Amino acid sequence: MRFGRFSWLIFCALVLAAVLPAGAQVDFGIRGGFQDDKVTLDADRVSYGEEGTELRAQGDVVIGSGDTILAADQISVRRSTSEATAVGDVVLDDPQARILADRAWFELENETGYLVDADVFLRDSRFHITGKRLEKGVGQSYRIWDGSLTTCLCDDGAPDWSIEGDQIDLPLGGWGEVRGATFKVKDVPVLYLPYGLFPVQRARQSGFLFPRFGVSNSRGFQYVQPFYWAINKSSDATISLDIETAARIGVLADYRYVLSPTAGGLLTATYFNE
Repeated sequence: MRFGRFSWLIFCALVLAAVLPAGAQVDFGIRGGFQDDKVTLDADRVSYGEEGTELRAQGDVVIGSGDTILAADQISVRRSTSEATAVGDVVLDDPQARILADRAWFELENETGYLVDADVFLRDSRFHITGKRLEKGVGQSYRIWDGSLTTCLCDDGAPDWSIEGDQIDLPLGGWGEVRGATFKVKDVPVLYLPYGLFPVQRARQSGFLFPRFGVSNSRGFQYVQPFYWAINKSSDATISLDIETAARIGVLADYRYVLSPTAGGLLTATYFNE
């Protein structure tokens, strides 16, 4: 979500469009700091409200600027506070995100806002987010209530995995946080956590992977805890601690490397105290 440049174009478009007749379409260039950006506004009706301090565009409102589009049943701008509200089938589509919502509110100067019943796809990180309420803070930070997130893009059916939570903080850099989390595989709950952390960066990150558990007559209770090491762009490794209460303790290691697009390899080593 990026409101800075486009938010002011929306404001300028509505100010000029307020003097046009109903059903009018305006196409004009914005100069003076906007470098001839092209703005289009199409709406069934444009009017003033609250003694001219609020501008309203109603009926299939579509505002476009380059490759960014904002559409809704109704869009209003309060000029004194630079607040914009979009209601009904809200769509905000730009190079960074595609957002669908029932209602959206934007504070234009600080580039903050919130969405109600939102569905968001962030193109850079490939996160797909849904939530009853989604708030955008200063900068590229997000907070989601009663929501879910995944990076699986599924045309039909449930995603391969998803995380649902009472509250999800997504800073789009560093580590995200989730409270009251449920981890799902194909929409089937497999793990509940009162609190959890997850990496947000697209780049590979070193860290602990999900452990494996097992029970057998010969090995007893088995616990395997893998650790992933992102060494560099062309190599990585997985090191796992294997604890078998009735048999042994050991370490397993897999080292993977790529020398060229057609050359690479895998080295495997194990050690057990037998």
